[in-house]
Amino acid sequence: MVTIRRMLATAGFLAAIPLLLAGCTHGQKEPPACPQPAIVSGAQSASFGNVGVIPEVSDPSQVVYRATILGFGGGCAQNSDGTLIRLTVDLSAVAGPAYDGRPITFPYFVAVANEAGQIIDKQDFTARINPPRAREAVGVQDMIEQTLAGVGRGTAPLWKVYIGIDMPKDAAVQRFDAR
Repeated sequence: MVTIRRMLATAGFLAAIPLLLAGCTHGQKEPPACPQPAIVSGAQSASFGNVGVIPEVSDPSQVVYRATILGFGGGCAQNSDGTLIRLTVDLSAVAGPAYDGRPITFPYFVAVANEAGQIIDKQDFTARINPPRAREAVGVQDMIEQTLAGVGRGTAPLWKVYIGIDMPKDAAVQRFDAR
């Protein structure tokens, strides 16, 4: 069983993240064996129009904003339930020519694959980013906790955690077929 919780990070919480992560390894001689996180190639950025993700070849004047997953960080700890993963996901957006001043919504997913490579869970999230001033990039950091029940130190590194921008199937197929 996989349990995913998400918390939107605030400035005060961001300052505490290094302390939280340091606590994951306190008292251990070596860091815990963690599942491998990765941003899905091709799903790390997307342009959004008034109706969602728009193809890269569309008219650039229709772009409301461009969203990008900049990176991630975190760690994990083993406990009696399995492996607890704490990830921070750095998200950014830049207003496009059609930007209308409203807050930006950033849809993304987190999927977990077991040691055989099978996706056993996928959860969708939406982060809200405050409107940018002018054409500057704005961002937010989301924190996600995942519990991989029954996954211990020996098998945890064989598991994968995938992060990407959530997009309709037709937009994803078009994007990945173009490669």
